[in-house]
Amino acid sequence: MRVNIIWVFLLFFSLPVSAHSIFMDCKQEGADVSCLASFSDGSSAENIAYEVLSYEDKVLLKGRTDLNSGFKFPVPVNDYYVLLDAGPGHVVDVDMTDIHTP
Repeated sequence: MRVNIIWVFLLFFSLPVSAHSIFMDCKQEGADVSCLASFSDGSSAENIAYEVLSYEDKVLLKGRTDLNSGFKFPVPVNDYYVLLDAGPGHVVDVDMTDIHTP
């Protein structure tokens, strides 16, 4: 009986997992930063909360992604990073040094 339980356990945990990850790409466009969120499985990333935070974790601004999974904000004066939170296990941040500039 114990061997059967072990086989069931191994079979259950060896099945493929269909998880998806969230990604965010940001680029500077003049005086604004434009970000686009996406899930690895292609599902919509609309209406997801984001925050632009200082390095001291002070919220500079916050909002939600639009119908196209994007958002735009003015370039902050101080050092910052962008945090996108789609729930547990689906959080991504982009530091200002990783934002594509023209």
